[in-house]
Amino acid sequence: MLIDNVRGFTLTPDGPFEFSNLLIKADGRVEGLDVGNAGGAERIDGRGRVLIPGLHDAHGHFGQLGANVSQLNLAGTKSLDEAMKALKAFAAEHPDRQWILGRGWNDVIWGLGRLPSAADLDAVVPDRPVWLVRVDGHAGVANSAALRQIGINRDTPTPSGGEIVRGADGAPTGAFVDAAQDLVEEHLPKPTTEDIKQNFLAAQRKLNEVGLTSVSDAGTSAAELAVLHQLAASGELTIRTNSFLTYDAYRELGVQARGDSFANDMLRVRTVKLYIDGALGSHGAAMLQPYADDPGNSGLPQMDAAELRNRVTQVMRDGFQVATHAIGDAGNRMVLDAYEAAMAEVGGDMRHRIEHAQVLAVEDIARLRSHG
Repeated sequence: MLIDNVRGFTLTPDGPFEFSNLLIKADGRVEGLDVGNAGGAERIDGRGRVLIPGLHDAHGHFGQLGANVSQLNLAGTKSLDEAMKALKAFAAEHPDRQWILGRGWNDVIWGLGRLPSAADLDAVVPDRPVWLVRVDGHAGVANSAALRQIGINRDTPTPSGGEIVRGADGAPTGAFVDAAQDLVEEHLPKPTTEDIKQNFLAAQRKLNEVGLTSVSDAGTSAAELAVLHQLAASGELTIRTNSFLTYDAYRELGVQARGDSFANDMLRVRTVKLYIDGALGSHGAAMLQPYADDPGNSGLPQMDAAELRNRVTQVMRDGFQVATHAIGDAGNRMVLDAYEAAMAEVGGDMRHRIEHAQVLAVEDIARLRSHG
């Protein structure tokens, strides 16, 4: 196939290169640029449009993107009232769902001054459990029906690395931050293998539509990895996928999961994803100084420095790259300390990653370069 009459751009060691046509072989690989003789190939007129190489998302959540298609999408809602109207409509459209699940709300954009509560949700859906996750994935809110079904009350202890938001009387408001979300999410209906497959296929359609041809999946579970292998082997996977195993998946699968190229480079598994803190918006990012609007809170480290170092060292020993979520300056410092110690102990030439690195102490910035 000859894609002709385009403003094509690609990158070379000498800089950008512009071309006017591109010839693709029968196996889908590029055979040449600016070819004079297409050898009878089918010609497609690009009508002067821009043609660029496929884009790569260096940090996405592949399966979650597909799951979002079947859930309530609150991204872009401007107020609590708008979000609750959307929740009411979604619940009415899906009367058979045992749980109403959604994602994407942002209390900052709403100007709410607080996290939403079970009471907010109860006014709209009082009779079925509801669980709505914040836009960053680091907080969620449940309604009273969900709290009752799970058995969460004022006596429920707060887990390490998380927060159960409580009212003045000590009772949970319905909002959960970081590790406390597990109290709810471990009770959600488990997706089947077919659900996971359909989630990936739905996400793949969306990604292909906007020109993404590969993605680093920042947190692939063992069940998801099994489905990705099936899709790659069958030829159904069209998004080249670089999977970061969740720590649970790494513990379950071990070194046997490691591989630089499965199914002709469609799937790669050589990274393990860790978390050291939460997000700024939900006040879970681990900070060196307390939050200005929450003076008693410096964030929610997900583990102590010794545990982080142990995990990082073991992952490196097993030949995996480490990619650790760190947003606050204290969280980033903990990760840099752990990487520094583990790399000195284990060696190797992998480039380990910090996902987000959103707030850093000035003196820590140079450490990123010094350790590659």
